[in-house]
Amino acid sequence: YSAMMAFAYDAQIDGIYYNFDYKNNTAIVTSGDNKYFGDVIIPEKVSYNHAEYNVTSIGDFAFSQCKSLASVTLPSTLNTIGYYAFRSSSIINITIPEGVAIIKEYAFGECSSLKQVILPNTLNTIGCYAFRYCTALTSITIPSCVTSIGDNAFEYCSSINAVYISDIVAWCNIDFGWASNPLSGNPDEKTTDLYLNN
Repeated sequence: YSAMMAFAYDAQIDGIYYNFDYKNNTAIVTSGDNKYFGDVIIPEKVSYNHAEYNVTSIGDFAFSQCKSLASVTLPSTLNTIGYYAFRSSSIINITIPEGVAIIKEYAFGECSSLKQVILPNTLNTIGCYAFRYCTALTSITIPSCVTSIGDNAFEYCSSINAVYISDIVAWCNIDFGWASNPLSGNPDEKTTDLYLNN
C-alpha cells in the first residue's frame, strides 16, 4: 500500500472500502486511505454491523489512478459504474457483469493499458469520455441494448480496428454524441471495420 490523504468511507472489509446505503441495504465500493493494487475481487454481499448489504455500485473515483492494479472481478449484483471509477488505472481487461445499465462519465478514461472490455447485454448508456484515450483497445462489441453513447466516449482510441454489433437497426438508433462513435474515434483516420454478428 502507498499512503494517501484521508478519504471518507464507512468501512474497510477484506481490503475493500465501502460506503453503505442503509435504507436500501446496498454497498458502494469507494476509494480509501490506500490505493488498490494487484488482483481485486469484489464480493456480491458484505456484512457490517450485523447487517448484510448487496454490492451494487462502483463509486466515483473508486479505482482512479491505481497504477499497480492488475485486475478487478466485479460482482453479479452490480448495476452502476460511477464517474471516473477506473480512470487512469493500470487495468488490462474488465468484464462488466449482466445487470449493469450505465457506465458513467470518464469511467475508464485514460486507461492506456486496457486491452479488452466485455460489455453486458443489460447496458443502455455509455457516458461521455467513458473510454477516451484507451489506446490499447483493439476492438469493442456494442450490445444491442445500448441506446446512448455520450460525447467523446471513444475519442483517441487509436488502436480500435473492429467494432462488433448484433443488431444493425439497434446500432443505427443509438443516440451518438460528438466524437462518440467507435468507428470514428480514431484521429489517425485508420480504417475501423463494423462487423455484424448473427
